[in-house]
Amino acid sequence: MNLEVVLSFIVNIAIIVSIVLLYNSYPHFILHTSIQIVWFLVVACLPAAFTSVMWWVDLAWPFGLVIIGVFNFLYSDGNITRKYLICGCYIFQGLRMGLGALYMILSGKWKSCVDLPRYQRLKLEQKGGNWNFMHMQKEILLQAFANALILLIPAILIANDSRVDFSLIEIFGYILWILSYIYESVGDIQKEHFLIQNKKSISNTTTTTTSDVCNIGLWNYSRHPNYFGEWMVWNSLIIVALPSLFIYKFNHFDIKLELETESELHLQYLNLLIIKCCFGFLLLSVSAAMYYCLAYWTGAVPAEYYSLQNRKGYQKYCDNTPNMLIPTISKIFHTNTNNIEINKNK
Repeated sequence: MNLEVVLSFIVNIAIIVSIVLLYNSYPHFILHTSIQIVWFLVVACLPAAFTSVMWWVDLAWPFGLVIIGVFNFLYSDGNITRKYLICGCYIFQGLRMGLGALYMILSGKWKSCVDLPRYQRLKLEQKGGNWNFMHMQKEILLQAFANALILLIPAILIANDSRVDFSLIEIFGYILWILSYIYESVGDIQKEHFLIQNKKSISNTTTTTTSDVCNIGLWNYSRHPNYFGEWMVWNSLIIVALPSLFIYKFNHFDIKLELETESELHLQYLNLLIIKCCFGFLLLSVSAAMYYCLAYWTGAVPAEYYSLQNRKGYQKYCDNTPNMLIPTISKIFHTNTNNIEINKNK
């Protein structure tokens, strides 16, 4: 059983657990889920039905994160500073990707008659090439449920935390969030710089050889450092949410203390323990879901499917850089050792 199958199984179980848990413990579950589904229907499902391309979901999904941020700011009763921080993270993250997708659409770089390579790969993977309308709608709605159920979890826990003081774990999580975002942005900038320089090299008649494989900077340590940065952004939010999970109070999510017997109190403690364990599992599933998406579903594997076909030297790059997302520690150490040796020789 490979990692992709395991992650897919975890995500499917997490969707089921989140439906049962949130329906019974989160008072705004139906309202938030309804908003997310309506949003995806209008922005992704209907346009995809008329154009037969799936990239509309790349517009719906990030603005769905904005919905999570705004919704939890309005409907949560936690500490106001926590609400500003966590909701701000969701809104910033969503706007950054959503506005980028909007630019690609308005500039005509995403054409309504041609799907993005990652979704072309998704269609090819369908058994027997039997891709149809229902398959496309299912894939879009899966991302809607990811927003409405799984990715909502850190926001719920943190935005309903009424503590005034911040723990070291939370501070570390937010610092890691900033560093992860910087890492992702540096990867994107390095890739864009490489593409510009490569285009200039190709147009220069004196250039005899050019490489169409980006292996500079962070791209020397993993083949998709920007995806790694995005994954770590979500892992950072999981870390921030841990203290909120551990100090979970009885009065959160309609859990009451007005009990008559000791057995009822013990049962209530057991219910609380089960809820904490379920939320803990869902927090971990956020990391699993994002890794599955970024590595296998619509990320690295679909992108590399076409890179291996169309870009000379990409197979060699894969051999030299074995890790898709997580940086290869040995290459980092080897590079630093080489730099020290070069400085010594100088």
